[in-house]
Order: sequence, then C-alpha cells, then structure tokens
Amino acid sequence: TGTGLLASDADLWRRMRRVMSPGFHHDLVAGMATSVHEACTAWVDRTLPPHADIELDLDAAMLELTLEIVAATLLGGSLAGRADRLVDAVMTALHVVVAKAQQPLPIPESWPTPGNRRLRASMAVLDAAVEAVIAARRMAEPGTDTLWLLITAMDEGVATEREVRDEVVTLIVAGHETVAATLTW
Repeated sequence: TGTGLLASDADLWRRMRRVMSPGFHHDLVAGMATSVHEACTAWVDRTLPPHADIELDLDAAMLELTLEIVAATLLGGSLAGRADRLVDAVMTALHVVVAKAQQPLPIPESWPTPGNRRLRASMAVLDAAVEAVIAARRMAEPGTDTLWLLITAMDEGVATEREVRDEVVTLIVAGHETVAATLTW
C-alpha cells in the first residue's frame, strides 16, 4: 500500500491525518448511510434476480459490494465495471504479501519469481484503477469525500501524487477486504 496512514508515522502520518480527518467527521460519516444504502440496493438489483434460486459465492460478493461502498463513500464515485478486476488484483496482492511474510528468507522484489510477477501485475491493475478513480473524481463536482480532500491537498502542494496514490490504495485495501471478510463470516 506504500506509505498510507496504516504504514506511515511521524510527520507524514500527522500531515496526511490532518488532510483526511475532515472526511471522517461524525456528521459526514452519519450521512454516508444513504450512500451505503444506494450502493447496496444497486448491487442487489444488479446481482440478485428477483425470485431467483441462485448459488452465490458470498465471499466474492461481499468483496465486490464493500469495494463499491468504499468508492461511493470515500472516493466520491463508483467502480462499476472495474470492481471485479480490482478485487482480484487486491486479493492476489494480499496473498503474495502474506506468502512473502511467511518465507524464512526474504526474496528481493527484483527477482522474477512467480509471486513477484503476480504482485507486479496486481499492482499495475491497482495503480491503473487508482489513476482512473482520481481522474474521474477530478472531473466531478467538488465535495467533502476523502478523495476530494486528498486531491485538494495535492493541488495545494500539501501532498504529493505518490502520497495521494498510497492513501487511496490504503482506503481501498483496508476499507473493503476486512469488512467483506467480517460480513461473509
């Protein structure tokens, strides 16, 4: 995830926390219920045909749904059409990172191992999605969502493009995978 809030400390953490904290003000969080409801309703309408007897991979379904909720509440938009690829990329990257952490000897990221290749491919998908989300958010109306706050900070020279990218990746990964696992179980 780079140096997002979960991995940063000291001055970087304080600076980015100041940038992002208004997006988590209790009034805004309370108002997110409408966005969550709309995202859930749209997902159900799109995914579950009325009166159909279908089998559903609940884990995959919750990953997709929570990613769309993160997009609607924190990123000021939708990931419709990109959610499947993004979920796959995040999950592949997480599996590779966990596997690397379990290795007795560290394997340099520059080595062309299968895990490193999967991680690079997943990160390329994630980076392209983040770039597209940021570009789309720039084209929309100003707002109070966390991504808009990050873009404003970047435009004002308070945050770099890489720092904004890292925070968006952190929001995507931390905001959907754990929540989806909890909902699934």
